[in-house]
Amino acid sequence: MTLRNSMMEYLTDDREELGSEIQASSNSPECDGPKTDFPKPECPTTTRESLDQQSPHPWMAPTEQHREHVGQQWLVALQRSYSVLLPAVSLVVLGIPVSVATGDNRILDGCMLWFVWASAGKLQMVLSDENLLSRTPRMPKAVMLVLTTLMNPVLMTILLMMAYTRAKAAATSTPLFDLLGEFSSGTNLSDLWSHIVGQYRLKQHQPNHFGAGDGALAILECGIVVWGFKLYECRAQLASRAGLAVCIVSTVSAAINVFVSTLLAKAFGLAPPEALAFAARCTTLALARPAMDSLGGNQVINAALVVSNGIFGQLLYPFALKRLGIPADEPSSTNLETIDSNTDSARTIAAGTAIGINGAAMGVSYLYQQRSRAAPYSVLSMTVFGVMTVVFTGVQPSVKTLKALVA
Repeated sequence: MTLRNSMMEYLTDDREELGSEIQASSNSPECDGPKTDFPKPECPTTTRESLDQQSPHPWMAPTEQHREHVGQQWLVALQRSYSVLLPAVSLVVLGIPVSVATGDNRILDGCMLWFVWASAGKLQMVLSDENLLSRTPRMPKAVMLVLTTLMNPVLMTILLMMAYTRAKAAATSTPLFDLLGEFSSGTNLSDLWSHIVGQYRLKQHQPNHFGAGDGALAILECGIVVWGFKLYECRAQLASRAGLAVCIVSTVSAAINVFVSTLLAKAFGLAPPEALAFAARCTTLALARPAMDSLGGNQVINAALVVSNGIFGQLLYPFALKRLGIPADEPSSTNLETIDSNTDSARTIAAGTAIGINGAAMGVSYLYQQRSRAAPYSVLSMTVFGVMTVVFTGVQPSVKTLKALVA
């Protein structure tokens, strides 16, 4: 305080001497010209009281600001990565302790599946960010597109969970077949609940067990219901002659695909279960499962066909839509409830229908990501095509015909 008081007195004395010199020079007779009143600068004056009100340690202020800035950065990072941190924390805090204490690995498997799915989705989102593309100008856009598409959450989850189950089987000396049966028994949650309350008796091949894989399939089967909200949102486009045409084309395409794809697979010399897997190659995984249960097709081959079909489509959609001249990222398409179907061209409707039939959920999600006017028609075609595929593979006349074709 003594040093600060001395500095204040020194600055005050210098200011008074400077002011007296300026006043004396202005009043001197040597200045014959007219006097000019210059405006006083409006600068803050530092007084002893203002210094006393300041922090006794002014050098600590930047540190506090830095801490606040770092805290905000951590908060933003937490908000962006909570979808990955939450399953990771659940895996460490809940999954591993329960598995060690009780020997039940279902919670551990569920947390691991959740973590892998969330991480794969987050990785694809980061790779598709435009800011990342601008920071890597040397990377060709086509290469970045292929890399982003190959980081598909479904594909990455399948590969990583295969590695997880095999590593777990090797670490615990458990047969892989038994471990996979514990992970996914094939029993639906609805069948298990009905069996518990006594309203349904499980079949011989349905074990009284519900694994983490069965839980994931139960959630996946509910995904087709979510697209119903998109259909309602786009009702202005779909409740029209264009929507009726999409329904008719999708129904006919489903009938042709079920029989022609099966015949082509049989012509290539595939066994009946593998050939029947091609009957539902363009539907979603949720709708392909009941179709395969009805026909007795190979579900593994069918899942590989569905996923590879969607990934291959995502690689071609940017070039195909650009070649067809279908615009993307239209501001008017964000408010789909006020869109009139009369403003959509036949090319846009046809592109949306084709992508919905062939690309299923991956193609539809790509169109919505691009905010394309073809997205509503792709949702409608995907839904109608998938439902009619299940119908054609579920009714007895069609089932008998398909089995006779591959026999």
